Amino acid sequence: MSILVGSAVLSAIALCTLWSRELRLGSRPRKILSWVTTLFIVVNLALIWWDKPVESRVWIFYQETGDKDISESLGTALDHFKYTVMAVSHLDKPEKWTDVFGENNDPQVRYFYERDRYRADLIKLVADVSVSWNGRRQTVHTRQVTESATSNTKNGTIEIWIPAQK
Repeated sequence: MSILVGSAVLSAIALCTLWSRELRLGSRPRKILSWVTTLFIVVNLALIWWDKPVESRVWIFYQETGDKDISESLGTALDHFKYTVMAVSHLDKPEKWTDVFGENNDPQVRYFYERDRYRADLIKLVADVSVSWNGRRQTVHTRQVTESATSNTKNGTIEIWIPAQK
């Protein structure tokens, strides 16, 4: 059982005990139980605030204009799985693609923080299916990019890079 559920159950039990007439008003046990209940309610609110899921923001970049269909179908598939696709962009600067890929020419799912690995792995599965569905026989790779993570790169940021086929 998670901490949030356990805390909620204990809060409910404490509140029910307070509302019952078993403890007299103003008695020491009732005052203690009132403080404990207040503490559990505050902890619940803090856990609800702290345990907010991080929104995944996905950017899709493609090199050839012929890959626009792959990129858009990938964006549609990710929308279906409730990922927020921020942009599908045609990026044809050869030097940028060389910086990203070097000699490797397979599509990549890139993430910037270790805690985003599971998001990137799930997005990679969708990208694998989308790329192969469109006739490409390439494997999508997942890669953590720490050197590009800047102060404005937020947790949950994922990039998909689809290079030109060789």
